[in-house]
Amino acid sequence: MMVDSKRREFLKKVSLLGGASCFPMGCAIGEHGANKDSQILDWVAYYDSIGIHRTESEGDRETVNWISSIAKTLNLSPQRLPYSYRKVDAYTASLKVSGITVEGMPLYDTGSVSPQSFTGTLGPPGSECDIAVLKVPPHYGLPGGNKLLRLRKEGRYRAIVAITDATEIGIKPGLTPLNANAYREPYGPAVIQVSAVYKELIKAAHNKEVATFNFNIQHRLGESSNLLVEVPGTYPELAPLVVMTPLTGWWHCASERGGGVGLWLDLLMRSAHRRPSRPILFVATTGHELGHYGLTELLHSRPEKFSNVHAWLHLGASFCGRNAYLQLQGSDPHLTSRSLARMHKLNIYPDRVSSPPDKLVGEIKEVAHLGGNYLSLSGFNPWFHHPQDRWAESVDTLKTLAMAKVYRQWFDLLLEKSS
Repeated sequence: MMVDSKRREFLKKVSLLGGASCFPMGCAIGEHGANKDSQILDWVAYYDSIGIHRTESEGDRETVNWISSIAKTLNLSPQRLPYSYRKVDAYTASLKVSGITVEGMPLYDTGSVSPQSFTGTLGPPGSECDIAVLKVPPHYGLPGGNKLLRLRKEGRYRAIVAITDATEIGIKPGLTPLNANAYREPYGPAVIQVSAVYKELIKAAHNKEVATFNFNIQHRLGESSNLLVEVPGTYPELAPLVVMTPLTGWWHCASERGGGVGLWLDLLMRSAHRRPSRPILFVATTGHELGHYGLTELLHSRPEKFSNVHAWLHLGASFCGRNAYLQLQGSDPHLTSRSLARMHKLNIYPDRVSSPPDKLVGEIKEVAHLGGNYLSLSGFNPWFHHPQDRWAESVDTLKTLAMAKVYRQWFDLLLEKSS
């Protein structure tokens, strides 16, 4: 869905005013025009309208500016914390087979940085060939993800073509890239990711067809910024509560990231209007799709802020999305159980509930070792990492408002819970 410039400017004004809206967008917002909670939906809609949210994109910069503006209207002082990194500036990623050129995008954490252009045989993993072809999901933790990890580590093939096709588990067909979890320490052969619409490449691989593989990644020094907003507590000597959400992703990310941004702003506004007992650190980070690059930079550059945290509240991926799979993670079974009860009262039932020693997923795994209680909710839906993850098709507006109530209760629970 395209948003024209006049409409986008209107969305921005509404997002900054903090008032209710009456968009001609059907029940997605119009039905909630008299409800103060509709502001959350306005924020999600505006986040989507900004554009693509990849790290250091125009959308990335505008998002940080927009959130900073909202914090300033609350008489808070947002801190923009820049960091440098090695940015993928341009790339070539294509495959020519049977006279057809298939354009894709590279896996951003591939270890192959030298330009490549060669002709070789396609084949399925395990076969004798030059270029292995396989289907992959948009997350390594989903079915099929481990197969690509193994191929990259083995280094058996000269190159790999990854067809981003997870339609078997409900992901819509399209180019749904994997995150570059090893961005700091890239490895493995060149990998081109192509859309699920090219699933016929599987047949070409089984037929051992010949293809021309073209690959090149150009890097430059880049810069992005995290955002830190501190809300003072009435007892400043108390350890802080940290509320954290990522800002970036591959595309518009309306349901993947927009819900977390909207609820993060809701908690920020509520905290500013009623001074909490302990300090609150609101953290919004970039570089999510690059192995949580921004968050790890923030923890490294400001260790004094996060060395004695009371608790962490993480707003993860896609929990406000339509038909979302949800995972609740808590620091201990008792806290997890109490948090789950609050979800059940609002008829929200996560698909997976975990606490230590279960493996952590998402940004919460970067901070759990620092101590303090934590709660995290994340997941995926049919638009996960998809170019059409757009307002309001992929966003469940009623669930978003219900999740706002859940997170407010979790916020209060963590605020007062003894460490």
